[in-house]
Amino acid sequence: MQETKTNNKTNKSRGKDYIAAGTVGFVTAFFANIIFINADIPLVFQGVTFPYWTFYIFFPLVESAGYFVAARIFARILILKQAGRFGIVGLMNFTVDTGILSILSRVTGVYEGLYIIPLNAVSVIVALTNSYFWNHYFTFKGQDMPSKKEFTAFLIVSAGGIAINSFIVYLFTTYIDPFNSITKERLEILAKIGATLVSLFWNFLGYKYIVFKSAPRAVEQTISSQ
Repeated sequence: MQETKTNNKTNKSRGKDYIAAGTVGFVTAFFANIIFINADIPLVFQGVTFPYWTFYIFFPLVESAGYFVAARIFARILILKQAGRFGIVGLMNFTVDTGILSILSRVTGVYEGLYIIPLNAVSVIVALTNSYFWNHYFTFKGQDMPSKKEFTAFLIVSAGGIAINSFIVYLFTTYIDPFNSITKERLEILAKIGATLVSLFWNFLGYKYIVFKSAPRAVEQTISSQ
């Protein structure tokens, strides 16, 4: 009887996680559209050009598949399972971050120099705020409302991530000139990719061992059994 209740609870939790992963995919698709349109990047695969709305099919499927892989293959290795979820959320936040920066740069005409730093800081702050709630409830499975201590730790870790991210974007966009088909808009995207990859490790380790380290052990055991 108890085992049946546990299985039902686990299945219900998995169902919610698949819905969450699909939602993450939808948000990713929305901002991916903005990025590709602003940078005038055609969506081409093996010589076939696809409309941008196909993102709304592609990303929810990919994000859900990513969750499935993380949940099944790494079911007994908690940190790898969390890393898989962190990657899903991370992809969404990359598109949120880059999409917002793309909009700000298009509106202001700023694509390089010192003024790119505050624009990038704004986009990163929005993305990290979004990241905080997704990582609290989805990646690291916190069940309580975020505490003041936890959110303060999040701000401290995130400040380091913002500094790293903005510095790399500044270097890329200011000291590398557009070349061939790499326009200033596309160079900005490349800069964000490099900045995100570097700051990704900082953010994951900081969130895992500083921000969300106080997650109840019982919750972790529930995650590893799903």
